[in-house]
Amino acid sequence: METNPVFITGRKRIAPFPVDLVTPPAEAFAMYRAWCLAYMDSASLDDTWVPVGRVGPMIILGHHDPENAPEPSFPLWAFGLTRISRDSHQHLTSIVADRLSTDEANVFEFDGLNLDEPQLALDIKGVRRAVEILATFPGTESEAIAATTWLKGSETQLKPFLDGLPPGWREAALALAGDQPVLDLTAFYLREEVAALIPESFAREHDLTPIHLEGDKLFAACPVPARLPQASAILNAWKATRSGEVQGSRLVLVLCGANVRSAIASRGIKKVSGGTSPGRAITQSAPTVRARMVMSRKEFIGVSLDSPQMDDRTLLRLACQRAIEEGASDLHIDESGGSGLMRVRVDGRMRFLGTGRFAINRLGALIQLLRINIDATGGDLDPADGKFSMRSDENYYDVRVSILPASDAAFSRNGFAVLRFLPKDGGVRSMSELMLDKEEMAVLQATMRKPNGIVLVTGPTGSGKTTTLNAMVKQLVKGLNPEDKQPLKILTIEDPIEYAMEGVQQVSVSKQISFAAALRIFLRHDPDIVLVGEIRDLETAKTAIVASKTGHLVFSTLHTNGAVETISRLRSLGIPPDDLDGSLLTLIAQRLVPRLCTQCKISRPATERETKQYTAARLPIPFTLHEANRNGCPQCRKGIRGQVPIFEIVKFTQELRRAVSRSANEEELQRICSESGFLTLSEQALVKAAAGHICVSEATSLSTGWE
Repeated sequence: METNPVFITGRKRIAPFPVDLVTPPAEAFAMYRAWCLAYMDSASLDDTWVPVGRVGPMIILGHHDPENAPEPSFPLWAFGLTRISRDSHQHLTSIVADRLSTDEANVFEFDGLNLDEPQLALDIKGVRRAVEILATFPGTESEAIAATTWLKGSETQLKPFLDGLPPGWREAALALAGDQPVLDLTAFYLREEVAALIPESFAREHDLTPIHLEGDKLFAACPVPARLPQASAILNAWKATRSGEVQGSRLVLVLCGANVRSAIASRGIKKVSGGTSPGRAITQSAPTVRARMVMSRKEFIGVSLDSPQMDDRTLLRLACQRAIEEGASDLHIDESGGSGLMRVRVDGRMRFLGTGRFAINRLGALIQLLRINIDATGGDLDPADGKFSMRSDENYYDVRVSILPASDAAFSRNGFAVLRFLPKDGGVRSMSELMLDKEEMAVLQATMRKPNGIVLVTGPTGSGKTTTLNAMVKQLVKGLNPEDKQPLKILTIEDPIEYAMEGVQQVSVSKQISFAAALRIFLRHDPDIVLVGEIRDLETAKTAIVASKTGHLVFSTLHTNGAVETISRLRSLGIPPDDLDGSLLTLIAQRLVPRLCTQCKISRPATERETKQYTAARLPIPFTLHEANRNGCPQCRKGIRGQVPIFEIVKFTQELRRAVSRSANEEELQRICSESGFLTLSEQALVKAAAGHICVSEATSLSTGWE
């Protein structure tokens, strides 16, 4: 097909600030593909403009170096141009090249107008028809000139037509008539540092949305075309009112839709990485939250995760919403069997989210969306960790994200991600909510009264270690004896900070400050109590011991299977027996097991095998035991409602200290603990099963020795 001459320059429509996108919008890509088939050789895709949005019938093309990029091979009257980051351009180019070679659809239906139609006779009866002509290929130069000339009429003449156009068409018509920048801002997040540059009252009065600051130019989205007197009035008002830190900033208007401001506000403000110190202390209990992702149950009613009409950002929002509705602690996004896979962990058990499956070609886009949400640096081959805030209906959550690259991540297609949901308003649990029995509570309260020493909570990831530690710290803040409350200086170093606690100075791990480094600094702040999120290495362990020997009570966690095994673990790190003997106060191992629904659990007598289990554990044999009702009830899911913590607590007696100092083996340590009344995790689970809280099979799953 013969290429039409480019008679309208597109350089004036280049937005000078970068826009990031992880996947081409479906409709924009389909139109782009049709243009490519007519005008472009696929061999030139290495340095091409890529589709990053759509405003009405006009496609927005992006390039990382728009001023020096080759002129697009398309008639520019139907395109808006913008700058994108180099990484985003490289990522989108690979996706576009792959999809152009694999997509089967060659024709895209747009409002009943087939883009493969032959040339249309020029018959302008309104703005919509004029814009259709400009957006229709192959088109002719004469048609485009006639349509553009017609669109350059006065605002008064065009207003009835403009007001009647669908969303996006009005902006496209005005941009084409005035050759001014126009952007697709549907995926745009307002940055916190830019939002403050225009006073809220001024922005609201003139319907402005600040979107970028570059040099002395402040770019703001505005539904008023720059060529109209109203736009001049806005600029004059800005010159008259600007002051302070924006002094000297020149306001530049970028055309947008009339509803852009409210739409961007609903998505919240994106915090800029580096805007705050990663190691800053948090002293407030409830910081002001601006959610990056805002969701509502109503908008997702009846929507399926595998709907092909859903864009990638909506899919991610829907998956998070459904996970929260199911009470999930984690959402896992990966692949299996040639398709994308979504699973959630609810009450400690993994299950599929909906059908669990989604199109594999969406996986790369979802991973890239998560990277953008957590402000991840590095490329697709780098792992990434971070968090963002979201709102579901009226509840706010911190979402911790961990991303691992897959083997083909170099092609920006695949990866694996886990999202953990932490409710901001959930707060820190009290010790009474940990379901400790009287003896366990007495041991922990006696431990918290000690002036110095180390308390370690152990267990695998997700076993509730942080919850237990925070509950103990919260109790110390309140005071063990409220009538004789003494203020305490409490410092924590965490990775990350899951819950802000009033009266506690909390610091997060960063590249500049590690657990060990923070702990050394803490000692110069004269704290009473120190919480270290995790002991990972010898340096942190030694520093914690020094802190405990210099008059500080130290709380921390360690990854071991049992409480007694913690001693062997510390030995393997290189801690001498004398240091262990003189520092350790209490060791706690814990697990979380599914809690039986109190409304529908099923009672039954103990079996012969279960009777032997209680006899071997030297525990009273229960008259009845309980199991889950697999049919469930309105109060639960398949007979399970929440989780129960199971604790294994080792209190250091004189005999145990002597055994530790002489490097006794683990078997001897276990025997000494058992003789002092210590119960293992599986034995504690049997106690909880006898009380009707859990199924007895959970006790078996915690045991390593039952036949």
